[in-house]
Amino acid sequence: MAKQKNPDYSAQLVTGECFASFPHLAEPDQGQYGNNQYKLDAILFHDDDKNTAFKKAIMEHAKTAPSTKGVDPSDLKLPWKDGNTGSVTKYAGYSDHFYISPTTNNAPVVVDVNKKPIPGDAVYGGAVVRVAVVAKAYDINGNKGVKLYLNSVQFVRDSERFGPGGSVPFDDAYSTEDTSDDEGF
Repeated sequence: MAKQKNPDYSAQLVTGECFASFPHLAEPDQGQYGNNQYKLDAILFHDDDKNTAFKKAIMEHAKTAPSTKGVDPSDLKLPWKDGNTGSVTKYAGYSDHFYISPTTNNAPVVVDVNKKPIPGDAVYGGAVVRVAVVAKAYDINGNKGVKLYLNSVQFVRDSERFGPGGSVPFDDAYSTEDTSDDEGF
């Protein structure tokens, strides 16, 4: 039997519950750093056992994949980042958490808690989601690590939105009552 030239050394993994941030699930991100890809930041809860297992599974993948096997973990570029450092510290939700930023060139599957398809734009910054990714170890010009590719997103429940905008129904936001004594609007 002939050896496969480029075997697929990947692992399919799912996070525990996390916050979605900067989701681009209905349309690819075409902004300055978007690379025309679908993506989101998934802000993982430290105290969630499934997220701890998720990180361990990534490390196990890195230990066993041929391109990263035997490499000291401190020498690998791993896919999670500390929410207490870097430019994300100015954004809601990142503090005291770690996060991942999986991407894909194809529109990811987005489902509700019952695994029924929903529009990608139903997921907003601050929504509680679970994220399915494909972890793939790499060795490119001596740079070794694990990259996460976005596969699907499950909307778990509503939560407080990050940043401006909101979901107040039109009738509640624009009352016809006299509010001349109210401050602000």
